[in-house]
Amino acid sequence: MGCNTCKEKALKAERERIERSMMNRASSTVVGDMEYASRSTAGCMVMLDPLKTMERDVVSIYKQTRTIGDVGIVYLNMQKKIREWIKNLPYGCPPDEEVQEMRKEILDGRAIYIKP
Repeated sequence: MGCNTCKEKALKAERERIERSMMNRASSTVVGDMEYASRSTAGCMVMLDPLKTMERDVVSIYKQTRTIGDVGIVYLNMQKKIREWIKNLPYGCPPDEEVQEMRKEILDGRAIYIKP
């Protein structure tokens, strides 16, 4: 699940599409379209499925830990943060460092609190 590579591939595809569509245009619109491609959030939308999977994992851990002190509250706050990221995907990508850190916390929590 390399989020950076997904975003890079989506941005590259968006730039190529714009470049193909610009072949017969005046040069003044080329700059505007290239700027649009660099700011495009198409790469962010590829993160929707991994974020939804993270949310489902947090919900499953929360259901089993909601009665264990503050652990349930921590996972509830994680779920709120992930839902906020999903809601804001059309406008921008969540910070990769935070996503990776939260993914690690979820995996650690799954290992600690969910017994096979």
